[in-house]
Amino acid sequence: MTEANEVIRLRQALGSGQALSFAIGGAEYALPIASLREIAEIRAVDPADEAVLPLRGTIDLRGSTVPVLDLGHALGHGETALGGQSCVLVLEVALDGRPALLGVLADDVRDLVDLAPDDVLPPPPLGPHRVRQLLGVARRAEGLVLLVDPSRLLTPADEAVAARLHRVALDA
Repeated sequence: MTEANEVIRLRQALGSGQALSFAIGGAEYALPIASLREIAEIRAVDPADEAVLPLRGTIDLRGSTVPVLDLGHALGHGETALGGQSCVLVLEVALDGRPALLGVLADDVRDLVDLAPDDVLPPPPLGPHRVRQLLGVARRAEGLVLLVDPSRLLTPADEAVAARLHRVALDA
């Protein structure tokens, strides 16, 4: 993708320019607010037979089974430990081409940030396995924030497992 196309994609993904910042493994990340459905408190993730890291299992969200992604593991921080401030960011994504919910583990939620398109740069070359999930890097007074691309969180293999977990829940 050319740099001009990357900038266009970046601006479209940011939409309103608002993002929710959160911490994983001591680093600050953010997701475009348009992809966020809710923030759920978490005490445990139910293991699923098919789930292999970075998928941790599922949570029950008011009767809906939601697959949970350990984004920290996917980004090379290791497995995310659940603590007092841990939460699941519940996102609306497409699984098997259908709308579905996906949970993303976070150490804690920071704040809602306003990002001007000019404040966001394309992701740095960190290696193919880590850049895939990143939309860009935002400059803030407090430092840099890595913007996560909700449409690129799962590898094709992870997406297939998450879709099966979602289908099994729908069939139950």
